[in-house]
Amino acid sequence: ADSNWYFLRFADPQYAAGPWNPGAVAYWLPVDWYVGGAEHAVMHLLYARFFTKVLFDEGLVAFSEPFSRLRNQGSMLSPIDGMRMSKSRGNVVTPDEVVARHGADALRVSVLFIGPFAQDATWDPAGIAGAARFVRRLFALIVRAAEAPARDEASENREEILARLHRLVRVVGEAIEGFRFNVLIAEMMTFLNDTGRWEPSWRGTAVWREVVEVFVRLCAPITPFLAEETWSRLGHRESIHQAAWPAYDPALAAERERTVVVQVDGRTRDRFTVAGEIDRETMIELALGRERVRRTIGGRTIQNVIVVPGRLVNLVIEQTGNRGGTKPDRA
Repeated sequence: ADSNWYFLRFADPQYAAGPWNPGAVAYWLPVDWYVGGAEHAVMHLLYARFFTKVLFDEGLVAFSEPFSRLRNQGSMLSPIDGMRMSKSRGNVVTPDEVVARHGADALRVSVLFIGPFAQDATWDPAGIAGAARFVRRLFALIVRAAEAPARDEASENREEILARLHRLVRVVGEAIEGFRFNVLIAEMMTFLNDTGRWEPSWRGTAVWREVVEVFVRLCAPITPFLAEETWSRLGHRESIHQAAWPAYDPALAAERERTVVVQVDGRTRDRFTVAGEIDRETMIELALGRERVRRTIGGRTIQNVIVVPGRLVNLVIEQTGNRGGTKPDRA
């Protein structure tokens, strides 16, 4: 029974005047996100909802649903037999083994990067090596910035660097909100590679310090131990986990220029460049307006249009039958 109302007690576990603190419950609950395996749906989640609804009917809480949103994570499958890891099967790879060799931050990076949040994934021992390299490179970058003597500002690539930094803040924030952690890690790895082009000219400048400090704060949820250590090395006395999340300028964070590839039946026929963001319908209209694309289509019917936002328009053409140029299906 206790497992079905624990979230009420968690709002203030030291409260002595009753089972839960009404003020704390009013502030913290209902739970914003519940993350757990799908098997909980017919056990814990069912009973937690029942308990909450009874308490609501009795006027003891002000909400009838305990959890506002639910996300089910995928299962980690064993590299031994491809089955879900279980002690009873004897196919478990324990986190302690991985942490002892590579560190907790590398393990976190590897797990987050392994695939979409809700998708089952097989643990790949080789994947941890790439995550560990990323953590080491990130640590080295921040230490070099912390130890670099101050010098005058450079001018080369300044706008490019700041625009790229603000886009990173936007993309990382959106990825966290959307539980797209593999996208987040990929973006961080790409940004770390980008720093290699800029660092020789900018290390020691105020702009470079800003770049590194923003980058460290973005990494804090992903590599908390590295972030805490390097934040201290950068001269901060408070914990990085108490620092403000970086803000971004929407104008700087917007994609400055995009190249859209136009394909017909999967073969590239043309490409065009647009400034800033572009919506799906505009992408299709511009693609259909290209002379080379119109010549390739001729009078044939467009059966389907596949769009990768901001990147690609693929026009799928009917191979036989009506050649009357029916209006394209844009589903």
